[in-house]
Amino acid sequence: MPYMSSAASANAYIAPTFDLYEFDDGSPSPAPSARRRLINWQALVGKTTFEVVLAWSPRPGVVVTVGTSDRSHERKWLRFDCAVQALGGDLPVPARPEPAAAVHQEIDRIAAADDLWRPLPPMFPGAPEGEAAELEGYAIGYCHLDKGTAVTVAAIGIPVARFRVRHVQDWGPYDIDASKSHTLEELDRARREHGNTE
Repeated sequence: MPYMSSAASANAYIAPTFDLYEFDDGSPSPAPSARRRLINWQALVGKTTFEVVLAWSPRPGVVVTVGTSDRSHERKWLRFDCAVQALGGDLPVPARPEPAAAVHQEIDRIAAADDLWRPLPPMFPGAPEGEAAELEGYAIGYCHLDKGTAVTVAAIGIPVARFRVRHVQDWGPYDIDASKSHTLEELDRARREHGNTE
């Protein structure tokens, strides 16, 4: 998956000021065999990043993306972010609608459909309940964390019952340390060295 920034940040990735979260697979530290990557971020050009999406894939057919954002979110926007994270290109959804207009319609439908969403137990110790939706071939969910931070999850091959997140404690298994700022050249080099050319 390519690196992306909705703001087309041409100069640099400017690290966020908040802690980043990753999928908690239950191991004390990320397994070296599992692919962990920075796949997306959002920022205004030349400004600090306000949303980061990290991916975890231990084997073919299993992919989890975890987005961390410090924006203040209402429920409708968190639902919308989950749907975008799944259908907007970060997740290889097998039944993605076509063409692009159909993707937008599906994102809007998911965000607005109360009957699709159910309570989600806390994804992080001490966090409040969130919401989750299980859809055709993938699942999504969100919860609020401390200091106004929210986490969104989109997954293939992982049921909602296993949605857990943790602070990123070891950047070693990742293609790049997303807690630090980088030039676009550094991001491109990391992508090439880790084989992220999709």
